Amino acid sequence: MAIEIVTGLILGLNGIEVGCAQTVSWGASRTEIVAKCAANGGTKVTRPGDKAYTLSVEALARVATGVDAAGNFTYVNLEQLFEDGTIFDFEVGGEEVGSTKKSGQCYVLSYSESSNLDGETTWSADFSVTGDVTYTANA
Repeated sequence: MAIEIVTGLILGLNGIEVGCAQTVSWGASRTEIVAKCAANGGTKVTRPGDKAYTLSVEALARVATGVDAAGNFTYVNLEQLFEDGTIFDFEVGGEEVGSTKKSGQCYVLSYSESSNLDGETTWSADFSVTGDVTYTANA
């Protein structure tokens, strides 16, 4: 199973379009390993530590009905991935020449949904990346 976020912020799963993302955010951070050593006068020395990546998505909610229901992934399925703690593949990035795709594995860290007075339902989710990220340049 792979969730893809591609050109135009179309959200897909295994090549099936499942919705239109409103915003997509990619974050990277790193911990610092800090040491003080008498040999250098007690000056703080730091080294790069562990890396962490997050992916956040806000999208319009889509519910598959009728013949779509059996073969299409919707935001309801995303909630189940959260409940189950499922680790799945992801891919984010455009198809444009010169852009870079990021791919790897992640799980749903947090999930929420909301509705406005017009009856429009949206959902948002934060995904925590586990393991390495692969960067692929579109040539």
